[in-house]
Amino acid sequence: MVRPIVSDTVEEAFEGLTPWNGADESTGWDLLTFLNCALKPLELVDFLVRDRDDRPGWSIIMDVDNAPAEYLPWLGQFVGVVVDAGLSEDVQREQIKLTQGYQRGTKASMIAAAQLYLTGNRSVTLFERDTSAYHLTVRTFDAETPYPDRVLAALLSQKPAGLVMDYAVSDGLTYDEIAASGRTYDELTGFFPTSDQMKNAQVIP
Repeated sequence: MVRPIVSDTVEEAFEGLTPWNGADESTGWDLLTFLNCALKPLELVDFLVRDRDDRPGWSIIMDVDNAPAEYLPWLGQFVGVVVDAGLSEDVQREQIKLTQGYQRGTKASMIAAAQLYLTGNRSVTLFERDTSAYHLTVRTFDAETPYPDRVLAALLSQKPAGLVMDYAVSDGLTYDEIAASGRTYDELTGFFPTSDQMKNAQVIP
């Protein structure tokens, strides 16, 4: 019978049972098979507590780049982030690093939260105090926003209480944004030969 392939946890337990493991090959690896089944629930714990060349045991679970994926929602709570398990593993890690739960309510945290659900350049425009001291407007581009509802939910999760927010998905830049770029008319027409190109632009070079 071919020797079963087992984890390091099981292998160490098997080696520690000398001399009882000596005849295991002749019996069809009964002991190794039993240990493989019995210790399966402990493999993750063993992985977490093991000392490594570059870190002591248990520290891996506090490392957002290396913690097992199933622990990311648990890890997120330490920085005030509710991890969206519907996101890919890489984006969940990014959510913990970028949203910055301790900075909830800031412009940076709102933009970072929205960008998790955007594609392309992940452009987010946020205007504070635009119509009043308690109002803000957030806009993303249609071509980069496959899930507007998720973007809105992410923004609301970071928005300061008491402020009114308008969120919209736009085809391109507004006149105010173009004017705020500081570019001259000649520069703009050099970048955008037609008015439609200027209207549908997402960024001023």
